[in-house]
Amino acid sequence: MKTSDSRSAIAYACVSGHLVRQVVACDEGPRQRRRALSDLANALPLPSDLSLAGCEIVRVVTTPDFHAGKPVPVGVVLDMVGGLMPHIIGNDIGCGMRLIALSDVKPGDLNARLDAHLRHLFFQGGRDIALTGRGRHACLRDGICGLLESLTHRRGRGLLATVDLEACWRDVNRTCDDGCFATTTVDRDFAEFATVDDHHRHDAIMGTIGGGNHFVEFGVVDSITDRRFAAVAGLTEGGVVVLVHSGSLDFGQLVGTRVREQLRRSVAAGDRRVLSLEQSPDLAARTINAMGNAANAGFANRFLIGLAAIEAVSRLLGRRIAHHLVYDAPHNLIWRHGEIFRHRKGACPARGLGELCGSPYQWLGEPVILPGSMGDGTWLLKGAGCAAGLQSAAHGAGRRLSRNEARAQAGIPDRLRVVGPLDLHAPDLRNRADIVHELQGRLSEEAPDAYRPIDTVLAPQLEAGLVSAVARIRPVLTVKGWWQITWRIFCGPDSRQVPRTGRHLSAHDGAVCHKNRNCPGPSPKRVKLAVGPLGPAVGPGAGAPAVGGPAPGAGMSAHRRYSDGISQGSAWAGLTVSVNPSALVTASSVARRGFPSGPNAL
Repeated sequence: MKTSDSRSAIAYACVSGHLVRQVVACDEGPRQRRRALSDLANALPLPSDLSLAGCEIVRVVTTPDFHAGKPVPVGVVLDMVGGLMPHIIGNDIGCGMRLIALSDVKPGDLNARLDAHLRHLFFQGGRDIALTGRGRHACLRDGICGLLESLTHRRGRGLLATVDLEACWRDVNRTCDDGCFATTTVDRDFAEFATVDDHHRHDAIMGTIGGGNHFVEFGVVDSITDRRFAAVAGLTEGGVVVLVHSGSLDFGQLVGTRVREQLRRSVAAGDRRVLSLEQSPDLAARTINAMGNAANAGFANRFLIGLAAIEAVSRLLGRRIAHHLVYDAPHNLIWRHGEIFRHRKGACPARGLGELCGSPYQWLGEPVILPGSMGDGTWLLKGAGCAAGLQSAAHGAGRRLSRNEARAQAGIPDRLRVVGPLDLHAPDLRNRADIVHELQGRLSEEAPDAYRPIDTVLAPQLEAGLVSAVARIRPVLTVKGWWQITWRIFCGPDSRQVPRTGRHLSAHDGAVCHKNRNCPGPSPKRVKLAVGPLGPAVGPGAGAPAVGGPAPGAGMSAHRRYSDGISQGSAWAGLTVSVNPSALVTASSVARRGFPSGPNAL
């Protein structure tokens, strides 16, 4: 059943027995919408199954960036009573956007020499972030406030030594929910990571971008539509900004995977994806708390990524860079409002006047950050608090092509400036067409043609009264982490550690050991090591890693990931490896060797 109301941007559909209100993108093709609705039908439990669990879905809406996704489409908001559905959010818990305005930096300052600083800081061992055990514990329990409090009592080292604490405390009220999601404790799966002590330790998690569509982007404020709001946000035309898109990485992965496994084991009848407050109170309470821990880690991660991006500009210009936060908000999380659990899967909070008590935006509306594809720019919007739209808005342009389709059809225009783990123009790669081809394929998955034009997503939101426009931002360069190929190694009492020879392992990005102290979860019996898009094979019987000496522009960053196939209590660890591309093995050779590839918010 599909109908429309008097506003052309609005449509309705009946999906799995639930009425869905849709704000539809301009020129939305029927095929893409059908695919997304089909995925939504698979994601939503039937009303009868919800009733068995003592739950009910009250309302469902989709935003204009609604697009197909497994197991849940992106751009979905739903209200539920009596329980929650962790699978709607998935593993990317607390993923969100952070927009930072830089002072006394001109667009012309962002010259080509910045690329090397960014590559070093994010991918080649320059990420010097060390937290004490108390600081880690505080991050997970109390988010940004906990992190700043820990730095107040014990000054940070490395990158954290540059923090202006007074300015950071002022930024707290420019953060969704003050950057602190309600928790009662740190989940026991994170206990080793968050051991309460005063020892500074580097890890391979905090301050990393991640893969997929996560990024850091430098841009310039191109035009301002709402000058009053822009003045409060501290934006001026021609000003330079940094946009961070990332989440909680391993923390969300661990929570999401564990909860799915526990629900499969514990729910006897009905839909095993539904977590009932009445039937599973202990599991629900632990899940709510653990999701809060992951959301807080996401806030802290974006904060640290922002510091690294600003540090790159400071090194380029040879001076400290003053900056302030415009806004930071998650778009992949569950918020609790009394009895209502509001699930946002790829959708921004867009509250209106009077909602953000104590914030400079209280009587203006909540900032909404709407990025487009690489090269398409970003819109800063303000929420209108639309009740019919569940006070939510789109979180991006939304995919038009799947990743496989984008590989086949899309490409990265030469005009785009993209910084990744490897410099595709480096002399070391001239004779490695296999590596260049693979990296270009990864980039094609995020090409502009793979996404809708941003204005086709903005226009229906303006028409539907979800948001209003504030400023448009023109992109200058984008920092992207690329998807990694993984190899399995085994950790235990008789495990063999990866050799720490030369500069192969970064002192700042951790290493794999049998205690696995760089993972948020408990010490596992099995760990996976992830390195670059193509990298050394490490595994039982593989011998020493196939790495050469470090080469300029050849660093590879490892990002830890979890898999549904990993048993409970297992984790992945990561490290940064500097390699010579001439020593890299190809994906096909790895396959031949038999190694597998690989009211606050909750």
